[in-house]
Order: sequence, then C-alpha cells, then structure tokens
Amino acid sequence: ALKALSEFYSTQTIADVIVTLDQWENSRMPDNMSVASFIQGSLYGLPKFAVKPTVCQHCAMGKQTRETTLRKSNSRCTQILELIHADICGPLPVPSIAGNKYFLLLVDNFSRKIWIYFLKYKSQAHEKFSDFKNMIKKQTGQQIKTLRTDRGGVFLSTAFSAFTTAHGIDGQLTQDHTPHQKRVVERRNRSILDKVRTMLILGHIPASLWPKAAKTSVYILNRTLKLTNPVFLLRKDSRRPTLSHLKFFGSLSHVHIGSHTRNKLDSRSIPGSLVGYDDC
Repeated sequence: ALKALSEFYSTQTIADVIVTLDQWENSRMPDNMSVASFIQGSLYGLPKFAVKPTVCQHCAMGKQTRETTLRKSNSRCTQILELIHADICGPLPVPSIAGNKYFLLLVDNFSRKIWIYFLKYKSQAHEKFSDFKNMIKKQTGQQIKTLRTDRGGVFLSTAFSAFTTAHGIDGQLTQDHTPHQKRVVERRNRSILDKVRTMLILGHIPASLWPKAAKTSVYILNRTLKLTNPVFLLRKDSRRPTLSHLKFFGSLSHVHIGSHTRNKLDSRSIPGSLVGYDDC
C-alpha cells in the first residue's frame, strides 16, 4: 500500500503526502489496523490525512453489521393505558390440562403491570384482547390509547385491525426480526418463562401445569417491581398489596373436605400442592 502511494507521488516522500481517509482505506493492506490508530500518531511514516466525513460504500457492503441493541429510550408514558405492549409466546412443548399451548402477554408501558391470557390457538388472541379492553375500562374508567405489537398474523388480520380502528386504538407495529424494539414485553416473556421453569423444577410439578406457574410469576412480578407498584397504581383505593401470604410454589397444603361429603370417620382434609393464586 505504501509503495503504491509513493509511486503515485514520486516527487514527495510518503510522510508529506496528504490523502483522504477513503483513499488510504482503498490502498492499505493490513485489514486489522484501524484508521483511528493512524490518526492518533501511534505509527510513523504515514501520510497526513485530510479527514472527510465520507462513507465508503464498498466497506458498508462488505463489513456492515447490525446493531444488536437499541439505545435506551427516555420517552416512558406518563399515564396508565397510554401504551400497551402485546406479544404471543408459544407454542410450548407440553399442552396444559385445558389444552393451551400459547399465552398472550400484555404490559402497560407506564405502570409495567402485566396481564396474561392462555390460548389454545393464536387466533384466540383477538377475543382475549377484546375481553381485556372491556375489563380494563370497567376497572380504571380509561381507554387504551396505543397498542404496540409485532407483525404476527393475528395482529395483522383484517378482523383485529378493524377492531382496534373501531375503538380508537392506535396500532404500532415493530420491524420484523427486531425483538429489541419490543424489549419491554420480550423481557417480561423471558422473566416469566425463567420463573415457570424454576417453579416446576422446585415443586416437582408436572409440566402440564405450566399455566399455573406462569400466572404465579405474573402475580409476583406485579407486586415486586422496583420503580412503580402497578397493582397500587391501577387500584382506585389507597390500599397497597401485601406479600405476607406468599408461599413456595408446590409447597404442601391440605384441602379441607366439607362435612356434607364425609362421615364421622373420614379424613377431614386431603394433601395437595400449592399451584398459584387466583388474581394477577
């Protein structure tokens, strides 16, 4: 590379030649040596560079890599239901007792509260989201303003698009194969599945009860977030949720048998395992 530059500028020494960075990029041989190290003066006998903010098209085509992380955004919503993140996870390898293989996860951007719905088929997501919209309006008196999803077939369907349009919900779609654009719900998906796996192993619970573990994970996450307490934010009273009743998932419990179904010598309870809580 230096020989080529010397022949081109035969009347000058290589150290006196002024070239642009793209000229040096095209002529240099050692591909592992960065131009930045040349500019900083760590090497001697090199040409003087005239820095120009240019982009080498050939380098972009031959060396470009995809940015794997997105800069953290400070544009967090300022009120509940201003933005809802939605995602469908599955199919899981083991169907539940009810035959569910998927779950729909909904996360509020402001409070970070999570709602989970279990599905036999992805097509049920439309019905579950409609139920969620009606439920959340009844509980909070507010409407969902924006829904952010990926470009899955359910969310792109004509029926789902018509539903969101009819109810004044602004639909936002993320780019394909770009999970970091929906990192809020993707991170919750990962946290829930990690907890489900751990709970099933710890409690020696059959894998078919994964929806119970998933619902328990959501129950705990909604009450232990650091920044805000989503359960408190979405309640109309001032009562904060308590954690004193929490037990180990799969821990031994005894189910009482009513007096109308037993005689005087029958056992009054049967042993069982705790597999979650009713509310999220």
